[in-house]
Amino acid sequence: MPKCRNCSAIIPNGRNFCDAHYQEALQQYKEKEEKHRDKLQKYEEALAKYHQDIDVWNNLTPAQRAEADKKAEESSVNLFKGIFSAIVAVISGFYFKSWLVFIGAAVLIWLGLNALSDSYSKKIAKFLRAFIYGIGYTVVFVIIMKFFGVLDPTTSTFMKIVQIIVIIAPMILSFFLELTGRHHASGAPRKPSKPSQFPNRKPSP
Repeated sequence: MPKCRNCSAIIPNGRNFCDAHYQEALQQYKEKEEKHRDKLQKYEEALAKYHQDIDVWNNLTPAQRAEADKKAEESSVNLFKGIFSAIVAVISGFYFKSWLVFIGAAVLIWLGLNALSDSYSKKIAKFLRAFIYGIGYTVVFVIIMKFFGVLDPTTSTFMKIVQIIVIIAPMILSFFLELTGRHHASGAPRKPSKPSQFPNRKPSP
């Protein structure tokens, strides 16, 4: 005789759960379905607002769009200043094992970056943005290359060169994208992401 998926109870042929665990699985399914409905509703509301905002954006003059882009870029630059300050603060805090060092490092680095002239401060922040993006690109690229076996241990000089390129290339790409403005923030409205499809697999008894 078959057994329930969630316990050792004997159940008739053709069933997956005992009565108690079927009701539990059904309740969990309904809760997930309700949360998915909420996400869809919020997405529809965000999408409607996006269409309103994009209409406003399309009616702006080039000068107004440039001003919106400038503000968005300033926000992005400030964000990466904060990220860099937090990273250095966390490393310092762990090294010295002190929350005071963590807080002090974050404040000092943030103040130091903002104490520089606007031009130097932005250049440093953009460098940090390119570097942080580069780390992300490198991680993704290394995972992909590892999957294909490109980074497996080797004695081949050629493959060692390939491995070095695999690690360095994403960082070079990131700085290239930064210099060409691809990383720059835009003031244009962003279309919301649609929630993933809800798996329509209602539990069977």
